[in-house]
Amino acid sequence: MSRDERDALIAWSALAEPTDLVAGALVDALGASAALDWVISGHDRLAQVAAQLAELCGPELGRAAARAHERWAARLDRTDEPHERRTRSVGGRIVTRQDPGWPRVMQDLAHTQPFALYVRGADDLDSLWAASVAVVGSRSATSYGAHIAGDIAYGVSLAGRAVVSGGAYGIDAAAHRAALENDSVTIAVMAGGVDRLYPVGNDDLLKRIASSGAVVSEVPPGFAPHRSRFLSRNRLIACASATVVVEAAARSGALSTAR
Repeated sequence: MSRDERDALIAWSALAEPTDLVAGALVDALGASAALDWVISGHDRLAQVAAQLAELCGPELGRAAARAHERWAARLDRTDEPHERRTRSVGGRIVTRQDPGWPRVMQDLAHTQPFALYVRGADDLDSLWAASVAVVGSRSATSYGAHIAGDIAYGVSLAGRAVVSGGAYGIDAAAHRAALENDSVTIAVMAGGVDRLYPVGNDDLLKRIASSGAVVSEVPPGFAPHRSRFLSRNRLIACASATVVVEAAARSGALSTAR
């Protein structure tokens, strides 16, 4: 099956969960299109294609990809879904690793770099993310914590930098609002598809962010936010040039972002 690299990167964003190290290593080793063909070929002759992969890329990747094949093959039908059309239907677009505006700071994530980003808003994510500051913290923030987060985000925006956060209640929302009040750019990183602005109580806020900044996800429209995706999206927020944590529990997602 032949498809170009860009289409294959979009397909991989639906095929593999974020932070799938083996998927990232396979795509980095073979290229997205050839890696996708490897998964498809493995349907009928997994042992053979795994042996070929081991010979080409080493036994460790060959064994790991063979073990991961079942979970990828179970989602192959998702690779042919109209992700691009669904993204456009909500006023968004898809940016892959190959496209202009891809945030190059995400290359530091190595094998867990996203395959594609689904974006509602700003065109040039590269320059925005490179000079951004993440402001994150507790969803159940105190009024003082929200005030401090707003002050920090306002100062960041005055310095001409984008404010990155997760669009959640509490500290995230306070940071986004402060940037918007200063008519500055803010980026909200979603755990689910950009067609499902979450949490629903922040729907108006997230639409404002999309109109003047960017709402971003690494999973396609229709993908629901769930716990593992909240944890994995934190690494994208942490690609900001600095991260400030305001009010966070010892085992919180906000602190995992900073770490």
